[in-house]
Amino acid sequence: MSLCDIEKLVKTNLTFGVTILSMRRGELCGFSLSNNKGYIIELCYDKMTKTLFIADEKDYNWLHEASSVFVNDTFKNRCRWVSQSKVKYISIEGLLV
Repeated sequence: MSLCDIEKLVKTNLTFGVTILSMRRGELCGFSLSNNKGYIIELCYDKMTKTLFIADEKDYNWLHEASSVFVNDTFKNRCRWVSQSKVKYISIEGLLV
């Protein structure tokens, strides 16, 4: 999925009162995940800014569905709340047409 596609999917599944501040491609640092690439989303939630990681691939041991911000389980076993120090942003270069 492209960044635009995942952003649309996230927006259509957010619970009331949660807004996206930013979304970028990235990976987790310091976790024992088989594939730790995905999307890093900064959300405004409960009057606070929180960072949510959504993995490209499911992991049943480390990841959950972030049920407090999503209305359904579209992202089941793909989410993890993280701090900014645990993420590395991936720059997206080039344009495929």
